[in-house]
Amino acid sequence: MSSSVKLAPPCSAEEVAFFAGEEQVTIQARAPLPALQLLDGDIEAVGALHQQQVPLWLAVLLRRRGKCRIIAPEWLDPDRLDETLTAERQHQDSFAPLPYHYVEVAKQLLEVASDDLTAPNRLRATLADIEDTRRAKVERGLRNIDRSVTFIKLTDLSAMELNRIRDVAAGALDTLRNLEPKAGGAAAGAAPGARAGAGAAGAADAEQQKRQRGS
Repeated sequence: MSSSVKLAPPCSAEEVAFFAGEEQVTIQARAPLPALQLLDGDIEAVGALHQQQVPLWLAVLLRRRGKCRIIAPEWLDPDRLDETLTAERQHQDSFAPLPYHYVEVAKQLLEVASDDLTAPNRLRATLADIEDTRRAKVERGLRNIDRSVTFIKLTDLSAMELNRIRDVAAGALDTLRNLEPKAGGAAAGAAPGARAGAGAAGAADAEQQKRQRGS
């Protein structure tokens, strides 16, 4: 019997970015902003120079209209990102914890509100190094998949990173399991954080859904 599991097609980068629009960021109003009624809750009126948390999509809209400045999240600080990059390079068997939508949030803020961020060019360079380092870890882990691996758990990968590798990882595992359906055992030599378990093809989906519910 085939052990393959059918998955929905991976999201496009634009679709993942759309989901990231619900992430909360802090704005500082340049002028009084009226209260807003949104589908997922009301936002109180904001006085001039007062700060308020709003969804990313609304912060981007207001920033483009010159209504606010965006306060950089704590993790999007040059020194903090340097520490994250150092941790990524030092720990080859794990991923440094970052927000689930860090790729999309950083891209949006650097495109729309770079004047509100400290050392934006430095941020761009460090973020690129972090993405490259994490991608290399994933690729190395995928190359080491063998028949003993039935489940991959990629703790602390982001939404965009999971979306990029989902079909590749699931397809590789299903191919190996179909070649030798009865093979089993503990995971060995898989990507950082690999575990043995029952469902190969749905691993990335489950992780993505869990993180979405918690966002």
